[in-house]
Parts: sequence; C-alpha cells; structure tokens
Amino acid sequence: MSLQQDVKVKLLYWYIENGRSVVSAQRAFKVHYKTLKAPVRNTIMNIVKRMEEGGTVGNRKRKRPKKTVRTPENIQKIKKKLADSPHRATRRLSAETAISRSSVRRILNDDIGAFPYKIQMQQKQSESNQKKRIQFATYISKKIEEELLKITEVHWSDEANFHLSGHVNKQNMRFWALEKPEPIAQRPLRTEKLVVWCAVAHDRIICPYFFEDEDGKTCTVNRWRYLVMLKGFYLPNIRKHGELNTITFHQDGAPPHYANLVRSWLQEKFGDRVIGRGFDNFWPPYSPDLNPCDFYLWGYLKSVVYRDPVPKTLEDLKMNIRREIMKINGETLAKVYDNVLVRLQRVLGRKGAWIEHLING
Repeated sequence: MSLQQDVKVKLLYWYIENGRSVVSAQRAFKVHYKTLKAPVRNTIMNIVKRMEEGGTVGNRKRKRPKKTVRTPENIQKIKKKLADSPHRATRRLSAETAISRSSVRRILNDDIGAFPYKIQMQQKQSESNQKKRIQFATYISKKIEEELLKITEVHWSDEANFHLSGHVNKQNMRFWALEKPEPIAQRPLRTEKLVVWCAVAHDRIICPYFFEDEDGKTCTVNRWRYLVMLKGFYLPNIRKHGELNTITFHQDGAPPHYANLVRSWLQEKFGDRVIGRGFDNFWPPYSPDLNPCDFYLWGYLKSVVYRDPVPKTLEDLKMNIRREIMKINGETLAKVYDNVLVRLQRVLGRKGAWIEHLING
C-alpha cells in the first residue's frame, strides 16, 4: 500500500498515542478514513523504523557503497588524532591524514561511532514548567488528532542573535565524542551582532527580518518594533501566499510578544489561531526543544553562515544568512515538521522534562 506522507504521520501518531500498538493504529485508521482495510503491520512498523532511525516518515535513501579508503589503517589514524584533540575540525583532520573530508566524516560516524556535539545552554525545568509542558503536548496532540489543528499550517517564529565573531566561538564549542557530555554554559563575547527574526513554515522559511533603528544599526526588540515587523513584514508575506485565514501563528513568551497591543493585534488578525503566552493555545515557558526555530533553524544557520565566505561585516553576515535560508528545501522542512510530532510525544514520555540536552552538530 502506497501512502501519502500526511497519512504516514497520522499512523505514527496513532501508534505512539495508543501505547505503540499496531492494532490500535489500524483501528484508528479505519475509523478516521471510514474504510474496512488498514495498512498491514509491516507497513506501520517500517514507518516507525524510518522515523526512529532517520527522523522522517519518508522513504529511506539508499546506503552508499563502502569506500576502500575506510581501511583499518585509516580508521586507526583518525582514532589517534581524535584522542589527541577532540576539538579537531573535519577539515583539519582531512588535511593531516590526506583523506577526503567526506571520508573523514564517514569514518567518524560509521566506523568509530563518534558524533559532533555542540554545547547548548539550558534553563532548569521546574516541576510547574514540566506540568505546563505536559498540558501543552497533550492539548496540541489532541487538537491535531481531532483535526482542529493542522501541524503543517503552524508558522513557528523566534528571534536570535548572530554575532559577527560567531565563526570564532562556534567551532570552539564543537567537538567529536563517543558519548554525550554534560551540558556546559558559556558566556558569549560582546561583539557586533544582528538580531534576526524568522518563521518556519511547512514549505519555506519566511525570510529574515533584521531589527534595526532609523540609522540602520542593530537594536533590541521591544513591543513597538515587534508589532511593526508583524504588520509590515510578516502580514504581507502570508497575504501574498494566501495564508491569512488558514495559518496558526506561534510565538514564545518573550515580553515584547506578551505586550497587550501585540496580543490584541494577533487576536484581531488570527482569532484563536495563535500559539503563545496569554492565548488559549498557550506556549509553555522554557520549551525551545519544541520550537523548530530553536531545535533546527538557528543551529543549522550558525553552522554555515560563518564560512565560505567568512563574513567581515554585518552586511556580509546578512547576505550569508539570506543565501543559506534560500537553500533550505521542502524535503528538509517536511522532516522538521514530522519531528515536531515526535517531540510532543517524547515530552509526554519524559513527563514534561527536557527531551534533549545536546543537539547533534
């Protein structure tokens, strides 16, 4: 049976929601689609396996043939270099061993079992916050199940700082290891920076908005500037795509977002189609692990915008950010949206606690 991706996502949801029961997933399928036939057990388990192993319900890509360069001698050579200095970048390992960078990565991942880890700072979850996260995951999952909310119609938004010197610090925060280390907090350097807003949609990244004053200088986000961005940048974009009456807008609980004039405007434009602090679809505090901007977009962009070419000015950095956003395709975004559903279930499984301490680089 050939299934569309949205059907696979529903099957995965029913399977997890019903205690990982294939029979219950089949029963839910029959009821939902008003049919006597349901996908067989192997089909459902293949969907589950693809998600667990590849992070998507889509078809798995064919494995690459094993390269002869991945010999025991070369594997041992990389192991020794890694033991001497776990902070070595793959580019440097490639230069020191005369092995191509792609082969170095495959040796690290497939033969040695090492992964690139990037430090991520976290707020400790209180018992109250954990309860709110459970309530949110339960509430949103139920709305999706009852088709009162389509996950692909949610626009996930956020702001992030991009320091001009980020290419110096980010690599220092990345290293190769066989096990996850404990989370470590690190204070960023005070340098020139951009304050960037983006929204993740199912078919595109709603391109970057840079918060600047009248002189073109980076400025902080306050309620007025945030509302100007929503009215003058975000609203025209969704109108252009015919989404004003269908999408659900998400924002976190930052003070500018919670301001009365902002919430009043969002209520006027979207009604009950807002996920955020102070709305019926409330957003739990300290939950970046549920926001695609945080668990995917910002980390990805910061791994690519500080190289080739290395930005010398804030204008260079803007160009790099725009360029890399344009490269993000629909296939990648489909995986991101699939992952949101999985993360909601993991929050329930972990009783509201963090579902990850580190993001693989």
